[in-house]
Amino acid sequence: IPNTSKNEQRKHTQKAYTSMDGLEKWMVMNMEDGNRNNMLIRYALTLVDNNYDINSIQTACLNLNSKLPEPLPDMEIVNTVMKTAKKKIEEKDI
Repeated sequence: IPNTSKNEQRKHTQKAYTSMDGLEKWMVMNMEDGNRNNMLIRYALTLVDNNYDINSIQTACLNLNSKLPEPLPDMEIVNTVMKTAKKKIEEKDI
């Protein structure tokens, strides 16, 4: 229904998703306050499974985080998400 707050919110949400690929959209749509870190870890591990290198994973995670309405601090991502991703890459290499 045009000219309603719900329609305006839908337009705003669609505009925010235009710069995201399918995986990023899915992650953002399933993130809620309280599980952002866990979803970013899942995103990073998906990239590990697709053979991304650690630098590409960090760039992608920081980029996705910056698109969130309430992003996590970059240091939290480096200290948690990237630590988990690095460990998973090391396990794959063994």
